[in-house]
Amino acid sequence: MKKVALITGCSSGFGRITAQTLAKDGYTVYASMRDIEGRNAREASELNNWAKKNGSSIRTIELDVTNELSVKHAVDKIIEQESKIDVLVNNAGWGGLGFIETYSLEQAKKQFEVNVFGVFNVTKAVLPYMRSHRNGLVVNISSIVGRAVFPMFSMYCASKYAVEGMSQSWKYEWAPISVDSVIVEPGIYPTTNFFAKLENNSPASNEAIGMEYGDLAKMPQVFGDNVQQMVESGNFNDPQLVADTILKLCHTPYGQRPIRVVADPVTEGLYQPYNDQAETLQNQFLEMFLGN
Repeated sequence: MKKVALITGCSSGFGRITAQTLAKDGYTVYASMRDIEGRNAREASELNNWAKKNGSSIRTIELDVTNELSVKHAVDKIIEQESKIDVLVNNAGWGGLGFIETYSLEQAKKQFEVNVFGVFNVTKAVLPYMRSHRNGLVVNISSIVGRAVFPMFSMYCASKYAVEGMSQSWKYEWAPISVDSVIVEPGIYPTTNFFAKLENNSPASNEAIGMEYGDLAKMPQVFGDNVQQMVESGNFNDPQLVADTILKLCHTPYGQRPIRVVADPVTEGLYQPYNDQAETLQNQFLEMFLGN
């Protein structure tokens, strides 16, 4: 039987490219997104047409990660048609940047509703079927800012730190049922539309507050200019690398997958040693309290 993958946030970016990559490899891919008959109708249609043209199996499906009923309906539909889900890629995300003083509580909560509780909702819905088959891979898309931070990204960083914590705990929790949890940490990929969404989702600026923070208030503009320069110069990461990283994890046997993979050639030399050292310390911590 063909393997089945569910990927969230497939209207663009990593989700869309990963859906295409796994489909080309022979997976039956359920590419989920919100509002596939409304604002994402064109994106859903494009993916379906691509699949037909390339002889691949992609099925777009309505799924809002923040809505438990939407998640349940989507997962039930997949199980009804396929009887299993082999791979779950939690890719859907929401980001904003700004001074904490300019954030509303609603914006802060939304950051966690999508990036943290959305991952929780979908994973919890899929896990019983992976457990029943004693097989499964859950890939959670984090970020390099799930390990380090930028100023003015406090809520986004906090949400990714939370994803990292959940994911690593799940890896140990699921060992008895042979289900794997892996974190993929992309860096800066200006060819996705993440930065446009970041700007749209950011709190309204407040010049009076900004003046109190001096040059730091210029950071969003400086950050945006640097990203634009990367795009114009052609000196940027290819988002296909993230999809290829996920595919490689799919091909890696259970028990041989790392807990974290840095999907960014620019910062990998910095972050991978950090991750390796953290893993050593984590294992020592578990041995201290739980034994072998």
